[in-house]
Amino acid sequence: MSGLVKQAEEFATKEHQRINHVRKYSNLPYQTHLQAVSKLVATVTEDEKMIAAAWLHDTVEDTPATLGGIGNAFGEQIAELVEELTDISKPSDGNRAARKEIDRQHLATASHRAKKLLDKSREKSAIDPLAQRHIEPVNNRIINLPGFSDTNFKNKYFQLFTARDIAESLLSFDSDTQIKKVDKVFNYHRQSVASIRINGRVQGFVKQENLKGKICGESMRHFTQDQVLRGTSSSSDVIHVLTRHEYCFVNIFGDVSGVVSREDINKPQVRMWLFGLIAMIKTALTQLIEKVYPEEIWKSVMSKGRLEKTENIWHERKRRNLHCKLIKCLQFSDKAGILISDKKILTQMGFEAGKQAKKVIKELESLRNHLAHSQDIESHDWVPIARFVNRLSENII
Repeated sequence: MSGLVKQAEEFATKEHQRINHVRKYSNLPYQTHLQAVSKLVATVTEDEKMIAAAWLHDTVEDTPATLGGIGNAFGEQIAELVEELTDISKPSDGNRAARKEIDRQHLATASHRAKKLLDKSREKSAIDPLAQRHIEPVNNRIINLPGFSDTNFKNKYFQLFTARDIAESLLSFDSDTQIKKVDKVFNYHRQSVASIRINGRVQGFVKQENLKGKICGESMRHFTQDQVLRGTSSSSDVIHVLTRHEYCFVNIFGDVSGVVSREDINKPQVRMWLFGLIAMIKTALTQLIEKVYPEEIWKSVMSKGRLEKTENIWHERKRRNLHCKLIKCLQFSDKAGILISDKKILTQMGFEAGKQAKKVIKELESLRNHLAHSQDIESHDWVPIARFVNRLSENII
């Protein structure tokens, strides 16, 4: 195994392990699939870059890694192969069939090398009986609850904050601007990315860390097809782009003049928006419990210790004249635990096993706590946020 392929194996394994990514049904570590694909690719080519790309082909779609990060670690050729294999559709592009068509058209333009990689990946799935049943990763599951079926309301909520509301102004330089001047401006504004103009029109971007040569145009990178959004695009589309790229660029009034990074999800408007989504899920959980377990029958499925804790909270609220129903004092995890104890309800919520449901609830509860206590959600909760928002956008909830 060449050094490049070994590096790709280690990189992909680490990224998928970070999110505990496993194969559906077999529950094997996801890197077993990547290893199988890379071995198949190695049977038809000795091109180490193609074999490395085989290890990395699902990294951008499924983990916190970005195309920019892969480019920095493995070079632009491998990053381009991975990009060609990465879906570009957004939740706002329509239903699943419409998005699949967009991705199919994107793949049609891929290079011969990228298509060969895809063929080997599909060949692996064709001979894997478990993979034939694969619909999507287990840890993409999000609660399927009543109360989220109002498409009009959901669309309005997703448009509360747009790309323009989240974006920062993007620095811009003519392509023949001297590197020293560009670096000085970057440092003064404490920014790390800027657009590059050629003949007065924005044509690409440059990162401060990639500056080289004498003029900034020599370090310019072109925008990818899925990296630029309109200013009116939804927050969910922004998050979707940031699952693949370090930056989401925003077109305002016909020109790319804004930029969003993952750090921007810590902004108050995004935190408020996410907190609202979780609050709606908590409300939906409560409504479902009251429907399935009327007259507080739900108490019979709780452990004695958790019920006592809930009642203590209820009595303390009453002491403070904060009267409410006992069910309102249940913690997020308690509400979910009550519901997933029933196999029928577990299925209705979109899960096949209680273990899956507990994992998702734990992630949502962690995100809720970090939001409530002003913790950094970009560092701690990026992957759950991306999965959560993308699944909501696709009308799964």
